Amino acid sequence: MEKAAILEELEWLLNFNTPINRIEDETNNLFIKREDLIPFSFGGNKVRIAANYFIDLIRGDYDTVVTYGSSSSNLCRVITAMAIRYGIRCFIVSPEEGYCETPNSVMVHFLGANVIKCPIENVAETIDRTIHRLRTEFKPYFIYGGGHGKVGTDSYRTVLKQIVEYEKENDISFDYIFITLATGTSMSGLVVENSIRNNTKRIIGVSIARELERACKFFNEALGEYKGLSFDDDKYLVIDNRIGGYGKCDDFVKSTIKHQFKKNALYLDSTYTGKGFSGMLKFLSENGIENENVLFIHTGGTPLFFLNNCELLKG
Repeated sequence: MEKAAILEELEWLLNFNTPINRIEDETNNLFIKREDLIPFSFGGNKVRIAANYFIDLIRGDYDTVVTYGSSSSNLCRVITAMAIRYGIRCFIVSPEEGYCETPNSVMVHFLGANVIKCPIENVAETIDRTIHRLRTEFKPYFIYGGGHGKVGTDSYRTVLKQIVEYEKENDISFDYIFITLATGTSMSGLVVENSIRNNTKRIIGVSIARELERACKFFNEALGEYKGLSFDDDKYLVIDNRIGGYGKCDDFVKSTIKHQFKKNALYLDSTYTGKGFSGMLKFLSENGIENENVLFIHTGGTPLFFLNNCELLKG
């Protein structure tokens, strides 16, 4: 593909307007923004994030991309697919701990990414060494795990813009917006745009991997790059639904996945969106929130729905 055509396609993916649908719920007016329906590599929020990084990569004439992620990483799946499509070499550093075959890792290998496994304590060193080695022959571009960084944060500002447009067109205002939080990249984009617009929306991130202190540190680091903006703590909240850590879940997550698939044909996975959605339900219930307009951003991860859920749905 010509450079201009690649950039046009990436801009289209970055700004793709995903639908917002109301689903059945007993206590609130519950809506879902279907980021999983972005039409590239099974969709998800990571498509927007990767697209914005690849715009920077293509404009800078880089020929190689290096990133970091686990075997479950949605971003690694999307980056690999983009790299193959646009003729970019792809290297992924992945921790040995907990590494197992998932639909995402199978696709990453099938598409030809160079996966470099190492102990988690050696990740930073391995990334540095890999980039240094590649620089002798190529022009490598590094993307932090989860897309963390200003380019990633900027990519998700467009989603808040789409939400505001939906509200205007449908004469509705969302009282709460929930999103699954790992590195905080997507949530920080929502918060930045919300603050620029001086909106009063409550945006709540459901941490599914990191303890609250560390999750908030990542989130605040992302916001710290936007000088001059005021972030009202009363409007923005990170809640804990780690349930033992990344990739782990409990019976409530499982029952939520089963109920939503049966009731609303909504597919959630037990690593990311199932924990995010169930964390939202617990927060609403524990705080006695009823009859409010609530929006959950479905950040995707469709391949992971099939990782454990076939056995789960039999039960």
